[in-house]
Amino acid sequence: MTDNIASYEPEKGLLGAVLRDQSQYKNLCDILTPDDFAWNAYGWVWRAFQRLHEQGLRVDVITAGDELEREKKLDDFVIDGGQFSGRAALSKLREMGEPQSAESYARQIKDYSAKRQQLDLFSKGAFWAANGRNADDIKNDISMKLESIQTWNGQVSRHTQSIGESMIEAYENTHKAAGGEACSVQTGLIDLDKLLAPGMYAPGLYILGGRPGQGKSAFLATVAKNAAEDKKRVVIFSLEMANRQIAQRLIAMESGISTDRQRTGKLHEDEWPKFTYAIEKLSALPITMNDMPAISPNKMRQVLRRLPGIELVIVDYIQLSRPDEKKANRYQEVDAVSQGLKAIAKEFDVPVLAAAQLSRAAEQRKSQRPILSDLRESGGLEQDSDVILFIHRPDEYEDKGKQNTTELIVAKHRDGPVGSVELIYRPTLTKFESVTTKYVNFNEAL
Repeated sequence: MTDNIASYEPEKGLLGAVLRDQSQYKNLCDILTPDDFAWNAYGWVWRAFQRLHEQGLRVDVITAGDELEREKKLDDFVIDGGQFSGRAALSKLREMGEPQSAESYARQIKDYSAKRQQLDLFSKGAFWAANGRNADDIKNDISMKLESIQTWNGQVSRHTQSIGESMIEAYENTHKAAGGEACSVQTGLIDLDKLLAPGMYAPGLYILGGRPGQGKSAFLATVAKNAAEDKKRVVIFSLEMANRQIAQRLIAMESGISTDRQRTGKLHEDEWPKFTYAIEKLSALPITMNDMPAISPNKMRQVLRRLPGIELVIVDYIQLSRPDEKKANRYQEVDAVSQGLKAIAKEFDVPVLAAAQLSRAAEQRKSQRPILSDLRESGGLEQDSDVILFIHRPDEYEDKGKQNTTELIVAKHRDGPVGSVELIYRPTLTKFESVTTKYVNFNEAL
């Protein structure tokens, strides 16, 4: 069935264009693979081009013929229904196609290849459905495999710009900022936003590191609520807590009623109006939550595609996610998740704020302050991130005089300064607040 979804003319045209101008292969080798060719024999030739290119050899009719001969495929290489074979077939191909049209040929080949893969996948889905497989499993497998099918636009066009176009975007961002228009997502924590100059920018990957019990989830929920109240559309992927638990934390922040008392229902009579008002107010916020356990970056992407206009993505937390493909060890798995989150930030042009567990190495040091090497199970987290934040609560360790005071350390900042700010942590409300609780512009006050 898939043989009908093919056009051999673009394939012949592309191979001929490369045989006449080998520079065209360099432009397209990262986009097309031998498997993208509908006719296997044309795929053999593309693979021959690949091997010649890797060896630094010239691509022409003679060298391609020699490579096919080494692979014992030259005698089997025929075109036009067997009218031409071997080196004669390569010479005939060279007469076809124009080098200046190589990209157009490649675009058509990639499109046909994607459609053949899609048809095969849909046929599998139909077979699975007819033979009793669970519908949810079918949907998940189809979605994941469909996402992996590469198309031309997804690889090239959308992310290719001239320097002039990039300069225009940079100018527009600066012009908007100069006019007071926010080009970033504010955390709502005044001193932190100032240090981040100001807030979180797209497409940045922001890693929040902390040991268990330091308040990572509370910090993420605080930022989500503050951003949503600033009318930013927020998506929270909670791999640790259920959506209901996040909702209870948000209610606690808004109403002042702890999550413990919410769960037991032990509210005072005068607290019920506060409770119901908090629910009413929070329900109107532009927050979407997903609590699928072990969700992969690919499945996150599927969710985000159904939610247009997203402005902030929050993930709690990285080590509970799983890569889209099985890896040899845990270190590689965390690296793959980190790379996936960075790709999401770029694809959707949003900041991604993700929590990460730290190792217990700091507990063996005299100073308990976290450092970059404490990032657990990965070197990719430090490499892929634009900003790394660490939560450090002195009251949990050496400084009992600073109870409920949290130091938020900016340990890496790709586009700005590093440093630290102090925050107030209210554990019963699972909430962070600025030490600077109110900002006053005295010029306006006058």
